[in-house]
Amino acid sequence: MYALLVISSLYISLVDIAIHKIRNRTLAIIGTGFAAITLVGNEEIYLVSALAIFLIGMLGLAFGLGAGDVKLATLFALFFLPLEISKWSDLCNGFIVAGAVLLINHLILRKSLADPIALAPALCAAFIWCAR
Repeated sequence: MYALLVISSLYISLVDIAIHKIRNRTLAIIGTGFAAITLVGNEEIYLVSALAIFLIGMLGLAFGLGAGDVKLATLFALFFLPLEISKWSDLCNGFIVAGAVLLINHLILRKSLADPIALAPALCAAFIWCAR
């Protein structure tokens, strides 16, 4: 399951950096893969965590967060984010560090802060860190 997370995160991150879109079809395919592995491996899903991330993401939409980012975070939370304070702390720390790296890279490339910043790599990195 972790390998699928890493592989799908690489793909989603590269696509988000290139075109700033996270397609629903991609999320559906990845979600189906996670669901199949979860069913076969009799692993847990974290519905409460996914709902919490979704609600936080809906708040983030008001501040410019993309809908694809919200869907991605909700999908990953469903399979990789137990309702434990240590895991949520890991997720927040991972997102802050990865987001800072993306922001610094954005500024090094001399892009304006008004230009979109791909957040999928930060989300993916945070969930990979959290799922380790």
